[in-house]
Amino acid sequence: MGKDQVQALSAMDKAVHRLLSPKSIAIVGASAEPTSMGARTLSAIERFGFKGEVHLVNPKRSEIDGRPCVPTVADLPPGVDALILSIPTVIGSVIGAMIAVDLNETVMRRVIGVVMVIMLV
Repeated sequence: MGKDQVQALSAMDKAVHRLLSPKSIAIVGASAEPTSMGARTLSAIERFGFKGEVHLVNPKRSEIDGRPCVPTVADLPPGVDALILSIPTVIGSVIGAMIAVDLNETVMRRVIGVVMVIMLV
């Protein structure tokens, strides 16, 4: 294995570590509605004692339970380790919107990994 391959593997290892042991999480689809996936996701993160930063993304709210919300993923601060898509009815449109924008500029420079939370009802 060449030096470039080792460096690339090291970068990939770091990215996977950040995704699996995040210091910051963003929840797309955050909601104040207790039965929503976004509210359940936030509740679980709090219940399990996550100590890192939690960012909420909701285009219709400026805050949820005292936590500030940003309207889009592009408004997140750089360096978010994990993005949780917690929006069952519009996952397709969000993914489409993410693909439509320049991922390198608006999403991938801000977020290391994406986790989709899908609830089957």
